[in-house]
Amino acid sequence: MTTDNIMKAGTTPKATSVVLQPARSALASRHTRNPRNPLPAFCKAMIIGQNVIVRVSNEEQADNPDEEYFVAKIEEKAKQLEEEGTYSAVLFKKNDWIIFVRWYIFVSSKTNRLGDGFYTKDFAQWIPCGSII
Repeated sequence: MTTDNIMKAGTTPKATSVVLQPARSALASRHTRNPRNPLPAFCKAMIIGQNVIVRVSNEEQADNPDEEYFVAKIEEKAKQLEEEGTYSAVLFKKNDWIIFVRWYIFVSSKTNRLGDGFYTKDFAQWIPCGSII
């Protein structure tokens, strides 16, 4: 044993308090403009006539097993709902951001000479703005 090892009593640093923010914001602020929610700015940036890709919801996955996404064209500007309501047979909550789109269906049997596929128009409806990819 060496004599160079001298043990000294240590002191612990003074305790500090840390405030942790929750991963999810409070229900009242989830649909409002804040640094953690870019949805309002994203929805307002959507342009009428713009083609968009929309994710397939979990409920629709069983009916569309071969689809990874849907194609739609924006027909009306996005809006934030001031009260709960039903739009296109879907119940939306107060402060939800919704947008009116026209769906397009891929026609695999029809292609041009370059092999590009075609889409045909389908029905239009209000959807959650956050489902746009």
